[in-house]
Amino acid sequence: MFSEYKKHKTTVKDLYQRLKELPDTCGIYIVEAPKGRKIEFLSSTTAPETYKGKNLLYDSKTLQEKFNKGDKEILYIGKTTCRQGLRNRLGSYIKYGYGHEVAHRGGRALWQIKNSRDLTVYYYECEDANGLEQKLLKEYKNKYNVLPVANHRI
Repeated sequence: MFSEYKKHKTTVKDLYQRLKELPDTCGIYIVEAPKGRKIEFLSSTTAPETYKGKNLLYDSKTLQEKFNKGDKEILYIGKTTCRQGLRNRLGSYIKYGYGHEVAHRGGRALWQIKNSRDLTVYYYECEDANGLEQKLLKEYKNKYNVLPVANHRI
């Protein structure tokens, strides 16, 4: 699904080591389960578990149920503005998954996946990242009647 937007492929682990190499342009990113990998949700996370006293963990059974309704491949679709750039936005996202206190908490369900650092990340440079993200989320929801597991509302 969305193969035309999967131009640059890496893993969470590799991305963390190469953040400075990312382009500073706007675009979208898609996080997927590696082919053939069973996704298991944990009751813990590699990211910070609280923010201003609020628990940021999701119920692992609820995550698994939402995941099972989707395509079992795409886990999260995100975007960055041109002002922020892929390097900064994906950098914040990946650093958050590594336990750093940063401002990016969207898609936090990813960090409750067992071995989340092995997840596949694609990024695609484009001018209208907001429009493209909304288009892809709408297509996904129309097909599966649910958003990808780490996109917003559980």
